[in-house]
Amino acid sequence: VIRDFVHFDKIDPLMRDPWIEDISCNGMGIPIYIWHRKHESIPTNVIFNTTEELDKFILKLSYMTGRAISIAQPVLDATLPDGSRVQMTYEKEVTRRGSTFTIRKFRERPLTCSDLIIYNTMSAEMAAWYWYIIEKQASVIVVGGTASGKTTCINTLAMFIKPNAKIVSIEDTSEIQLPHENWLSSVVRMGFGVTGEVSEITLFDLLKNAMRQRPEYIIVGEVRGNEAYTLMQAIATGHGGLATLHADSAEAAIHRLESEPMNIPRPLIPTIDVIGVQTRVQVGDKSVRRMVNIAEVVGLDPTTKDVLTNDVFKWNPKTDTYVFYGRSYVLENIMKRHGYKHEEVMEELNNRRLVLEWMVRNNIRDFKDVVEVIRTYYVNPQQLLDRVKREKMVQPSGATP
Repeated sequence: VIRDFVHFDKIDPLMRDPWIEDISCNGMGIPIYIWHRKHESIPTNVIFNTTEELDKFILKLSYMTGRAISIAQPVLDATLPDGSRVQMTYEKEVTRRGSTFTIRKFRERPLTCSDLIIYNTMSAEMAAWYWYIIEKQASVIVVGGTASGKTTCINTLAMFIKPNAKIVSIEDTSEIQLPHENWLSSVVRMGFGVTGEVSEITLFDLLKNAMRQRPEYIIVGEVRGNEAYTLMQAIATGHGGLATLHADSAEAAIHRLESEPMNIPRPLIPTIDVIGVQTRVQVGDKSVRRMVNIAEVVGLDPTTKDVLTNDVFKWNPKTDTYVFYGRSYVLENIMKRHGYKHEEVMEELNNRRLVLEWMVRNNIRDFKDVVEVIRTYYVNPQQLLDRVKREKMVQPSGATP
């Protein structure tokens, strides 16, 4: 009774399984499909057998989100009480097989930089590089396809922002989770009335409002409309920025930014410092996520006016390792801006890499534990480094470094 009336009815066991990422229902009489972390896409024996049963469940889900779905507004994208993201359609207004839903489950334990290194989504060297440039308020856009891990990636990178920095995040549905106290999380609001336009609050509205709050970092869950121009203006005036975008390469991301409906003028594109490309690839018989490329936006060619990019890291599919290409314009700009020497920056990057490798070696993966290590490094880096180096020296022979 509690399962049916309080929880998630017949899909409750699927919602409770930590190995399941997505739950999809494509209509009445069709098995519900799940995306399993190990076995990928598989059908289940859970089926909504009647139209009435499925429609009733859709209405229940919409009630749980606090948002309305109806024949007048048959599409809903919302967040469930546990933080899971749900997309629903109602009856046969827009989907021929009747009501549908897809639930992207919320992770109770957010992934951390240690997890991404252990999963080889990125290397410790890449994570240290990201850590350093994000501390210096670089702007980073993570691009990739659906379910490539873009939001997870920017959530992890945002953990590198200084503990006391003012952060404003802007999303369609709440997915970002940060440990920072000085963090303002904002989400869009659907309008009222038949058209849904009355009192609607969009990403563009929230971003304009965020600019008045003096944030040091602005995080946009997904850039796809006219809010992109405001974000570029914010970055150009010195704010740090993190965002995601649907694209399969740095070049495709630039093309999307310049095209409808974003229409970013080409001279504004170089305000972006870094474009990270994350995708789902096949390694052996496993489908895994990899940060296949980190490219810097260097500027515009003075003759052709083409956007110039520089590859900093690339994934090697043959060896499943990452290659550093030897030059980072973002680091060079940081050196010029702050008066740092090359040796100082390289030492700092190496120190952070050592800390990250130490966390991986000691299985420090929990959200709170990783946050505590990062905060300790910002407050007293030498104390933490002394501990890391001391423990590395006493590491038993034959242990994996």
